[in-house]
Amino acid sequence: MKVLFVCKDNIGRSQMAEAFFNKFSKRNRAVSCGTNVKGWEGAKLGDYKFHVVRCMKEAGISVGKQRSKQVTRKMFSSAQKVIAMAGWQNLPAYVRRSKKVTFWRIKDIRSASYEKTRKTRDVIRARVKALVTELG
Repeated sequence: MKVLFVCKDNIGRSQMAEAFFNKFSKRNRAVSCGTNVKGWEGAKLGDYKFHVVRCMKEAGISVGKQRSKQVTRKMFSSAQKVIAMAGWQNLPAYVRRSKKVTFWRIKDIRSASYEKTRKTRDVIRARVKALVTELG
């Protein structure tokens, strides 16, 4: 099964979720993307001073070379399950209408402190672990 994690910029929440999912799951794969990556598209997370890179390294996962990607219909169609962390209003209509979308209410962390980013990381890790268990 392919899981798609979607947030707004694809520089934080969805990148963390993808990394945790691919670490924990033995059978399934995840990809992440954003709904509005304009200005970020193709940017490597490690090229910026994001707390995400540091706090994921602290969790034993390197995301510094991950690149920001814009959601596309093709990405969406190829996924069997979609986890959206972007605000409903930021999602394309084809995502909002789909039955394969589950919404996780996780606040944007782009300008959050390191401590808030770590707390968000821990929430995402716990939710991803539960998802991996649920999917088998």
